[in-house]
Amino acid sequence: MLEIEDSLMNGIEKQIQYWVRISREDLRVGDLLLKQRMTRHGLFCLHMSMEKLLKALVSKATQEPAPKTRSLPILAKTANVELEPQQFRFLRTFDSFNIGILVTVHAPVVTSLGAGRPARWAARASRR
Repeated sequence: MLEIEDSLMNGIEKQIQYWVRISREDLRVGDLLLKQRMTRHGLFCLHMSMEKLLKALVSKATQEPAPKTRSLPILAKTANVELEPQQFRFLRTFDSFNIGILVTVHAPVVTSLGAGRPARWAARASRR
């Protein structure tokens, strides 16, 4: 029984490392895209980066595989991440942008977020 538990722990640790590694890749790509003024695609990559980092935190907190959801607020709650109300609102707003990323109706959301703000937040989150 102990071997099975050790195996599961190693599997979860590998998943956490995987989520963190690809979160950093997405963060770098998002930053490059924003620097090239490819805002829509850059923000999409930054959302993916935050999603994967939160999935790592969920796996760490629960010692279970991360859920399949892409919702940043749900992942943050599941990981027991303490957020200020404004940070939680940001996650909800950023989520709504990502859901409609390929639909031009959401273009005003991009303007209201500002290109640098998500990049700075994701960079701070990835250093934790």
